[in-house]
Formats: sequence, C-alpha cells, structure tokens
Amino acid sequence: MRPLRLAPLLLLAAAAPAAAHPHVFVDARAHVVVNAAEEVESVRVEWLFDENYSLYAKDGLALDADRDGLLDEADRATLVEVHTDGMEALGWFTFLRQSGAMQTLAKPEDFEADMIGDRIVIRFTARPAAPLPLAELDATLTLNDPTFFVAMTLRPDHFTFEGPEGCAALYEPDETQLSVTSLFGMDMSETAARSFGFTFATEATLTCR
Repeated sequence: MRPLRLAPLLLLAAAAPAAAHPHVFVDARAHVVVNAAEEVESVRVEWLFDENYSLYAKDGLALDADRDGLLDEADRATLVEVHTDGMEALGWFTFLRQSGAMQTLAKPEDFEADMIGDRIVIRFTARPAAPLPLAELDATLTLNDPTFFVAMTLRPDHFTFEGPEGCAALYEPDETQLSVTSLFGMDMSETAARSFGFTFATEATLTCR
C-alpha cells in the first residue's frame, strides 16, 4: 500500500483544538437489523463526507492518479485504512446503549470505500460483541463523533429498520437537533470537548414488544 500523506481520521480528531465546533461534516445512513430472536444483529453504516474534506483527502492521498474520476482497488483500500485505523478508540462513531450502559461492538466488517461525485463515502457493518436482546429492555443507537471534530447528520429518511413483527425503531429528530451551525465559536475545556459530540447526537430507540 502506498505511503499515507494524510493522518488517519482518528489522529485528526485527537489533535483537534478544544473549540466546540466541527471541522468535517458527514451525512450518515444507518440500516438496523434485528433477528428472529429479537436481538440486534447488525448496523450497516454509511459516512458521506463533505466536498471540502473529500477534496483534501483525495489530494493528500494522491487518489485517482490517472484522473479518470474512478478509484481503483488500491485507492479504496487506502481510504478504508485512513478512515478506520485506530477508530476503536472512538467506537467507529457508532454507539449502542441499553439501560444507559454502552454496549461493546465487535470490529466492524464488510468495509467499502468509493467516491459519489466529489464526495468520499465509507461503508461498514457493525455488530454487538455480545447478544443484545430487545424483548425486555429497549436499546438506543447514536452515530456521532464524541470529540465533535466530525459532525454527523443522520436524517430520518436515511435511517431504516428491518426486524420481526413486534420490533420497531423510533427515530424522529427535529431540524433543530439536526443543525450544528449555531454551535460555531462555542469554546470549552478540552476535557469537556472529548464528549461534547454526545450532547447533540440524535438518538434512535430500538424496541421489541
């Protein structure tokens, strides 16, 4: 694999100044699957990065060397590496909770990377490390960067659910929750900034009855 000329996303987030505003914007998608045993089986996640960041990453990684507008397998492998290396420390921006307790995820699988127009897209499948039943306790899902270096927007029409009869997902954020523009310029301590992303994360509730 070619030498990387762009720091992995995790390192960029860790080095971010303690100003409470994002530097990268992502339109996210999530598809949740609950199995016949009424357990959370998987979450298929998509990150579609903003055009400015995508241009920076594309140039920094010297992608699409032949300028035909298409990525080759080496390009895709580089994008996956840069955007997932060390991301376990940030939970791959994917968080499941039950009764307030964070649930551990196994290392994601089925990584994909490509360009949609001028924007980088990363996809992967996350699964709970242990069975996560919903028959007695609801669970919640959030997609967010705890450091708020990356602003994740998950719109209701980009959230889908698949499961047996009696299981459902509730996800109804309003436009105020989905907007981060009012947060620019808010300064805070570095310690607080490391969990600031959770404050504005939109939450889906997963349930079986």
